[in-house]
Amino acid sequence: MYSILLPLLTATTRAAWVEDTFFTGQQPSWRKFAMTSDGSTIAGAGHMSYWFSTDSGATWTRRSPLDGKYEGIALSADGSKLVAAGIEIQMWKSEGTLASSIADANFPSAVQQKLRDLAMSPDGNIIVTAGDTSDVDAQTWTQGSFRSTDFGATWNQISTTPMTGIAMSADGNVIAAVTSQSNAGVRVSTDGGANWATNTPSESTSLIGIAMSSSGSIMAAVGHGNNAGIWISNNTGSTWTQVVSDSGVWDSVSMSADGSVMGATKMSSKLWTSSDFGVTWAEDATSPDNAKFIAISSDGTKMVMEGAGKVQLKGFATPTTTTTTTTTTAAATTTTATTTTSGAGNGGSGSTQGANGSTSASHRAALIGASCMAGLAILG
Repeated sequence: MYSILLPLLTATTRAAWVEDTFFTGQQPSWRKFAMTSDGSTIAGAGHMSYWFSTDSGATWTRRSPLDGKYEGIALSADGSKLVAAGIEIQMWKSEGTLASSIADANFPSAVQQKLRDLAMSPDGNIIVTAGDTSDVDAQTWTQGSFRSTDFGATWNQISTTPMTGIAMSADGNVIAAVTSQSNAGVRVSTDGGANWATNTPSESTSLIGIAMSSSGSIMAAVGHGNNAGIWISNNTGSTWTQVVSDSGVWDSVSMSADGSVMGATKMSSKLWTSSDFGVTWAEDATSPDNAKFIAISSDGTKMVMEGAGKVQLKGFATPTTTTTTTTTTAAATTTTATTTTSGAGNGGSGSTQGANGSTSASHRAALIGASCMAGLAILG
């Protein structure tokens, strides 16, 4: 008679917000987050650097050839392409293996623009930027929006209006941008930036962030001022309805690909969410305080943001280890199973970067299983 222990890795989905414990001490002073369609890759822009994780936040890699204030970051749907840029720094791009690939994105005004935001098509080829000249000499700075259709190989300026936030449809035709200037409205283009129309949700509203569905038909914008709060458009930005009126300073908004799930953040507040295409909103009592810079996966099941000064994750899988004990005798075989939760703590698999030479939990399980099968062959 002999016994065999076979550990198998499974996963459960976290319904509550969980703090990512990879970062200890001072955080990177986050400014934006981006996520692939399935949430497997996350990227964050921060002061002095930008970071990415290819294991849903379990481990992170710092990437920034030049230190600077990174304000914008974007990822393709499959995570194979990344762009990051900010204030008085070059725009950088990575393609393929993010950990080893990095190149200058050839942005024409990299050292003359306060780049505030980026948007990218799902395939990563189309990129649009938003920049302004606030607090600097407008005579020596370039403002507005630039567009690339070849992943940063070439660029064309499509607007000279100062912009602080930008969003784009999946096909790259619908582009919407906002500015913090009072009563400036939402600038909308339906032909890839060739022509623009300005639609003002309300006078005296300074809009900071904008998001749209993959089709471009549903949009959400947030801002501050006399009519601060959350604004929704269901007709490609032609008309807007204020669905949340709040005098706070709203700074970010995100939505799922179909627009059914939305999230918005306000200074010194918890996350606000909607699950009915922005019709009704409520404060998420389970989210950490001081929520900032929300990003939502395409299907709306995963979220990442800064909360309480730390990276916060929701909806990502937490791996568990199931140990199966098989006892064999000449007469019968008996199998029992017990399940324990892994101690990754940050929602990851507990593995570290492959460059460190460490072995992931799934790899260890495979090795143990192989050893057990070899033992069976010997005993047989």
